[in-house]
Amino acid sequence: MVSKFSDVAVGLSADKLGFRDYADGVIATLESLSQEDTPFTIGIFGSWGSGKTSFMQIMQELLESRGYETIFFNSWEYGNEEKLWIPFMIKVVDALFKDEIDKTELIRNIFLFSTDVVLQTYSQGKISTGGILNVFKRSKKTNPFTEWSSKDANTVIERVTKIEEFKNKIKERAEKSPNGKTIIFIDDLDRIPEKIVDFLNSLKTFLDINGCIFVLGCDYKILDSALKQKYKGAIYDDYFDKIVQTEFYIPKISEQAIKKYLQFLTGWDDKEIEECTQLVIHSIGGNPRKIKRVVNATMLIKSVFEKRLATLLQAFERPEPVVSIDQGREGTERTPEEPMALRSEITRIFTPAEVFDLLFDKKVLFKLVCMREQWFTYYENILSDKEKQDVLISLQDSDITTDILKLLGTAKEIDISKLFSATKEQGDKSKKNIENFSIFLNDYPKFQGIEDLKTYLTLLEISSPEAGISMEYAEPDKLPINLFNRYMLFERINKGKVEERIIEKKINQMDWESSLGTYNFLIQVIRAFGYDNLLRDLFENNQVQIAKRITASTNPHSIGWLLFSVRGIDEKTARELLYETKDTYAKKIRGSTDPGAIERLLDSVSRIEKETAKELLNETKDTYVDKIRASSDMGAIGWLLKSEQKIEEEK
Repeated sequence: MVSKFSDVAVGLSADKLGFRDYADGVIATLESLSQEDTPFTIGIFGSWGSGKTSFMQIMQELLESRGYETIFFNSWEYGNEEKLWIPFMIKVVDALFKDEIDKTELIRNIFLFSTDVVLQTYSQGKISTGGILNVFKRSKKTNPFTEWSSKDANTVIERVTKIEEFKNKIKERAEKSPNGKTIIFIDDLDRIPEKIVDFLNSLKTFLDINGCIFVLGCDYKILDSALKQKYKGAIYDDYFDKIVQTEFYIPKISEQAIKKYLQFLTGWDDKEIEECTQLVIHSIGGNPRKIKRVVNATMLIKSVFEKRLATLLQAFERPEPVVSIDQGREGTERTPEEPMALRSEITRIFTPAEVFDLLFDKKVLFKLVCMREQWFTYYENILSDKEKQDVLISLQDSDITTDILKLLGTAKEIDISKLFSATKEQGDKSKKNIENFSIFLNDYPKFQGIEDLKTYLTLLEISSPEAGISMEYAEPDKLPINLFNRYMLFERINKGKVEERIIEKKINQMDWESSLGTYNFLIQVIRAFGYDNLLRDLFENNQVQIAKRITASTNPHSIGWLLFSVRGIDEKTARELLYETKDTYAKKIRGSTDPGAIERLLDSVSRIEKETAKELLNETKDTYVDKIRASSDMGAIGWLLKSEQKIEEEK
């Protein structure tokens, strides 16, 4: 099974990037080669994280399924070896011959090659086996062979002869393989750039053998740089052509593949995946490793802050003197006003994970992590530079994507230059990069003002267990509902209360366009504050809108708590809401896998009207056995069974 978190390469069964067809195409070329066409080397080129190893492993699986003999050598595992070709040759010997030849003697001769000067000259392809004695004779009066005797020379020739015999055995072995070819994969050469040339020289000498096909995986730019440092001009061109006969560049993964990969990594819904796909395309691009890094970072930050929210929710229920961290400033301790006593505990209704999803947008967090990955220096600057924060907010709503050149000499050009003034060393001067950044800023989701941006920056920056989030809004009642909920949470933590007049103004201008869960959080907080008069007006004046939100919701848990809260304030309105929406409840229960959520809805309906609860139970209880079997929440199962028994026993 492929890991959602590990960076380990994957094979055919876990191909999430659509490499199968490309691998088949490369294999078709290898299969078309005759014995006379070998040895043959193909380069699999791609940048860091592009999926080269996964691609080669998929090739290996496909080849083996068709009867080919393959060897896979990961050069990075032997990066500390002075002579990389020594463990490589040992790997080849072990894989091909097992117990068929005297491997000890052969490996001994391989090791000797790394110490003898003449043998090293031979291993670099500068002389043939038969030419070694001539080199020795011509060098009798010059270093490094002045002290050599004829016996020494014969010893060298004997060792070389053994290697030549070994090469003949490999040739015979390849000819005997089911398809007459042995495919040798060599991966991660780009991770040891200082040893590439030495390794390729030795490879050319030792395994210049008919029947051998080599598949080299590396970053072309790194290979090209290593060869150019060693060879110049025509020598370089000739050398490269001898080493690599053809090459295949790992393609950028398609937009559809990015969507499927994000879906696999996150499990988010289609709308969320669509937005995140555009963010990826306009920032880090279709690099699988970078995509996984961004997803992992987002999930980690979300997980850490959900744990942090558990402490923040306790502070919400029982405010004390706290250390409040303003973005980019030192923490300062202050004593809040005497906090009002809450009438109920929010933590009984919402888990920290649910609160996170209600107060924050994980896609915005994902967007900020993409920015950090692609434009790191700029990201570092906006952490503390308010001017750059202001510029970012102003640009995300500007139409600057059509033609960057039209901005020359305008205020927007100045704004863009301010954004990128700190990223010159990253190569962010290019027009294309600025265009991508401008498109990226305009992609959804967007930051909802400077305080929203600062809050998400704090999520990425926060590390102290005492740290909190401080936010100041001149007109909090005009905030979108999710930001207003966030404001109420931290206003209560930092100041001990939320003024009733502010909540009243917000209620009077509600748009009712968000999810039921968002409004349910607002209602539960107001109820906890004891502002029953505000809730009574809210329920009486917005009954139609609330009914529509209930009908649109698929969450029995939110519906149950909302009905419970309405009943606690106004039983008449609760009964009317029940009559308007009860026909949708059975479908919601059947679609739910959470026994606790089902129990919450059944219990709330029962408190409003027992007969309706019995009807709902009878209509849905045939699904409970499967839901209970699938759940690991014993507490929720117990509550569901208890509620079921209570409803059935009621007269």
